[in-house]
Amino acid sequence: MSRLKSILVFFLNIFKHNLKFKLIALFSAVILWFYVILQTPYNRIIEVPVQIQLPDSLVFDGDVPNSVKIEFVGTLRDFFLFGKFGQPYVYLNLQSVTSGEQNLDIYPENVIYPDWIGVKTQGKNSLQIFLQNLDSLFLPLQIEESLLIQSNWRIVEYSIKPDYTWVVGGREDLKKLRQRPLTVKPELGEDFSFSIQCTVELEIPQMPTKPFSRDSFIVVDFKLDSLVLIEKKLPVTITGSSGFYAMPDSVKLFALVSASLIDQISTDDIVLFTRPTRSDMHSSELQIEWPYYGQVETTWFEISQVKLIPK
Repeated sequence: MSRLKSILVFFLNIFKHNLKFKLIALFSAVILWFYVILQTPYNRIIEVPVQIQLPDSLVFDGDVPNSVKIEFVGTLRDFFLFGKFGQPYVYLNLQSVTSGEQNLDIYPENVIYPDWIGVKTQGKNSLQIFLQNLDSLFLPLQIEESLLIQSNWRIVEYSIKPDYTWVVGGREDLKKLRQRPLTVKPELGEDFSFSIQCTVELEIPQMPTKPFSRDSFIVVDFKLDSLVLIEKKLPVTITGSSGFYAMPDSVKLFALVSASLIDQISTDDIVLFTRPTRSDMHSSELQIEWPYYGQVETTWFEISQVKLIPK
């Protein structure tokens, strides 16, 4: 035990001798080590935001990458400053570019730093984009054909304001929109009357260049009419031959008629008839003849066919 104690005392005496110089040497070694480490070359791949300036005559065809991976080189000290103060971005001015597919090379001068922080770019980087020529088109508007309303009402007429709208977008996308009118789908609700006005938000089909119109809302005025059910049993007339009779010889007709026009319709003007042929003696199709196609919403028969019996 005494021997171990004497060894410890020996080393403590050595450490106390010239302690000031030894601490200075240790501190200098640590500083030198940090300096060497901070000056060590280093590289890192970092995702950097992208800003692209297009001429007014072009528009992006599809989604645009909002960042690109760039390889930076520098020392650890440079990257320490980079992490604290560096917010670089890629700036591409494409004033001379044309429409179509474009593969853009990113050069060191395209990387913009807010302050010089020592790091530099390394390697070749590129970005792929697609462009269309910017254009506009004057397109008609109409209500959607599948617009459903309550079964006891019908749309007599409607008007849309505006009935045409300017749509701005890529030229190729506008060519597709030209093929058919833009449609709006009003919500008529459940409280019907003979005159209804609806305000509808215009929705343009989703396309790569995101076409848009400054007419965001469309006003649609409807004139409606209620429907009245007509039910009438009518005799079946056989045309083209007098050698048959029909079974049954009368069939009930149903029709939905506009209420405002009901007084103009006479069931005496309606004729149910069938024409005998050799192929359909046992199942002859019923047909209707009347002058009221414009006033009637829809018609149907109690049965659609009759049998023809020779006399």
